[in-house]
Amino acid sequence: MTGAALRMSGAMPWSTLPTRGKEGARARHGHSACTLGGRIHVYAGRSAATHDVPQAYLNSLIVLEPSGLHWQAVSTAMRPPARGFHSANALPCDTRMLVFGGASPSPNALSLAPIYLNDVWLYKSTVKAWEACSVDGEPPNGRAAHSAVLLAAHKPKLVVFGGTDGRAAFNDLWLLSIATPRWEQVVTSGVVPSARCYHTCALGSGGTMMLFGGRDQRRMAGPSAYLLDLSTRVWTEVRAEGDDSSAVPTRGRSSHSCVVHKEYAIIFGGKVSPEADHAEKKVADSTS
Repeated sequence: MTGAALRMSGAMPWSTLPTRGKEGARARHGHSACTLGGRIHVYAGRSAATHDVPQAYLNSLIVLEPSGLHWQAVSTAMRPPARGFHSANALPCDTRMLVFGGASPSPNALSLAPIYLNDVWLYKSTVKAWEACSVDGEPPNGRAAHSAVLLAAHKPKLVVFGGTDGRAAFNDLWLLSIATPRWEQVVTSGVVPSARCYHTCALGSGGTMMLFGGRDQRRMAGPSAYLLDLSTRVWTEVRAEGDDSSAVPTRGRSSHSCVVHKEYAIIFGGKVSPEADHAEKKVADSTS
C-alpha cells in the first residue's frame, strides 16, 4: 500500500441512480451497509430531522436489489435495539452480517443522552433472522463511531479499533473470534495512533490494516495514516507523498469512507472544516 495520491486514466463521472420503493426514501446517517447474497443491506442509523419529526435512532433493515434498484424492508420476528454509529461486517459466507456496538436511545425517557452498546448481533439473510450472540471473555467498553474490519482467514476474526463512549475517545484494539465467539484485547507497540472516533480502518496487502483520519472529543486528527502489521502488532506512521502537492491531504478529516483497491487506499468525503467539525462534535458528545 502506498501513500501516493490515486491517479485514474480517463474520466470517471458520477451519476445518480434512481431507486424505487418508499423504504429507501427516509434519509439517515450513522448507518451501515453490507452486501449479502449480492444485495445491499442497510441497517439502523439516525434519521434526519424534519420540520415536524425529530431525528431518531433506527433499527430497521432495508435491502436494495442492484438489478432493479428497488428498496424493500425486511421484516423479522425480533431485531436488535435501535442504534447508530455502530459497525456491521459481512462474514465470509456472504449471507451473514455481524453487528457490534453503537449509540442507542436511553431507556430513561427524560434523558437525551444515548447509551453506548457493546453487544454483538448476527443477522442471517437466508432465513431473515437476528440472533443475539453470547461472547466469552471481557468485552470492550460500550462505544460508537469505532472501526471494525474482518480478517477472513481460516478462523475469521473481527478487528475493532477506537470509538467513543460520549465522554472520551479510545485507541484500544480488540479481536473478536467468530467461530468460537470470544473477545481479546490486543496490546500493540510502535507509533500507536492517538485516541479517536469517526475514523476509518481498512485491510491492506501483506497482512496490514490502514487507519486514517478521525477526531477525539476536542479536535480533528492530522492527515497521517497508520499501518498496523497484524502479525507483529506494530503500528507505523505513513505520511502521504505525491508529485502533485494539491493531491496530498493538508489536514485530517472525519466521517469519511475508505476502501482499499490493489495498492491504493481510496478516501471519499468526510468533514474537515471547523463548522463541520463542530456539528460532528455535537453528535460525538451527544451521539448524544
